Amino acid sequence: MFYKGKESCTDLCVCIIDDTDQYKPWMRELVKNTADYTITNVTGFGYDVYIGRDEHLLLKQAASLYKKAVVISAGTEFINGRQFFDNLNDDFFILGHILDMGDGYYGLHYQCYVINLDLYTKLGSPNPGNTEMLSAHIQTVPVRSAENIHDDYTPLWIKPGTIQTMYKNKFHGWRLISSGLEAGYKISAFDQTQRDGKHFLYRDVDTSDWIYKRYNYCLANHIFDTSTGSIEFPRPYTFPISHLVHPAAGMNWLEKLKHHGYNDNTKVTFFDYNENALEAMYQKTKNINLKFDFIHIDIIAEPESLIEKIDSTHEPAGVVIHMSNIFAYEGTASLMPLRYRVQQENLLIKSVQRLMPICILDFDQRAAEGIVPWRAETGVAKDLMLTDLSTSNLPLWHTYD
Repeated sequence: MFYKGKESCTDLCVCIIDDTDQYKPWMRELVKNTADYTITNVTGFGYDVYIGRDEHLLLKQAASLYKKAVVISAGTEFINGRQFFDNLNDDFFILGHILDMGDGYYGLHYQCYVINLDLYTKLGSPNPGNTEMLSAHIQTVPVRSAENIHDDYTPLWIKPGTIQTMYKNKFHGWRLISSGLEAGYKISAFDQTQRDGKHFLYRDVDTSDWIYKRYNYCLANHIFDTSTGSIEFPRPYTFPISHLVHPAAGMNWLEKLKHHGYNDNTKVTFFDYNENALEAMYQKTKNINLKFDFIHIDIIAEPESLIEKIDSTHEPAGVVIHMSNIFAYEGTASLMPLRYRVQQENLLIKSVQRLMPICILDFDQRAAEGIVPWRAETGVAKDLMLTDLSTSNLPLWHTYD
């Protein structure tokens, strides 16, 4: 399966291995939600995404088009913005989580690795190698760093050795490692910055507490000092904004007013599901000479109620409703299935189209961006399209929904 990035990038792609069947039922649902969001997130960075169950086939497909591939489990997501990708260089064969398995040969943890596809092709595009217990075989013992990332089995690097020995077991990635070392390539572990740019939901233990903690932190504590989106969103009207409806985040809203125009009668309504964010915005705006109000609302749970908060005395063409990336937000996406997020987003759009069709409805990201082709997310409300997942190319993990 293929999902095109928002921008064109031939340097790197992301391959997601659909291993959702390896998770227990409840964790599987969280992983599916997370992987859906990863498609939106990564294609938003401009990278193409491939999904499949055959890792070797995905690598060979990617090698014909790109220079590098980031290969991840469906349970891996990228956090802290572009941190992981912005800290990749070009001087490597493989970056990953190297595992020194003792009497088993070295492996790569399946959660994530990055491979130089030009070198991979020069090696003859080897099969990565699956875990095979009680599979005795002879390999050259790699030279490994004395230091570890943690414990005693996660070396910082391995490089070619000279002594051969019999290993009892094989672990994921063993053939990539042995092929690379035989060709003289060094294999390195992710550094701390790269490690901090992603998160993984493990198969064999319940790590869902991280998702709940993140959700609760965003709900109660996290306050955005900046907000997403451009101030130059399309607006076919030349008169000032009369009513701006905006999440309680950052101060970009003021730049939007300055760019599109406002006057003494302009009103700004801030909404958020985080009461602390609303209080912080109140403190930032209490000395600004505009009309404000503050609404505590979970817009995903109650999308149709927002339109009821808009002052009906305002000329509809002067109203701008900014939705940011609320329906594709990492703080909530892992707990909310794609179908639910799309359903609620469609309800919001339909309610605005019904009651205020000529206002501006502004999205930075839609719920299913990347899964459905990237498109204009901003414009006159009546012109915005609803998302129909029944005609969409849904990822493999939705086959049995």
